[in-house]
Amino acid sequence: MSFNYTDTLSANRDKVRFFIGDTVSTYEIFSDEEIDATLDRLDDGVQSDNRLVYKVVAELLQEISQSPGRLEAVHDGVGRTFTMSRLVSLFSDRANSWAGT
Repeated sequence: MSFNYTDTLSANRDKVRFFIGDTVSTYEIFSDEEIDATLDRLDDGVQSDNRLVYKVVAELLQEISQSPGRLEAVHDGVGRTFTMSRLVSLFSDRANSWAGT
């Protein structure tokens, strides 16, 4: 699995990483392949790139909120002490707000 991120946000994958906070390879939450597969799966060929990115962000945030293993990476990456239930709640709330965009 690979990890690439460019802060120019020239690719949809970079935009997704930026919005979910997955920008440091040391604390990778999703691989490039996982993000690309989600982009491909949700791309209906009709929506704008921004709408596609928003849908992917919402789905991946939902995945984070439901997957304790992914939350461990988030917990370690931010260097703060949160209870796992608080992280789940934060990511679930973020997912719900993105799903409405």
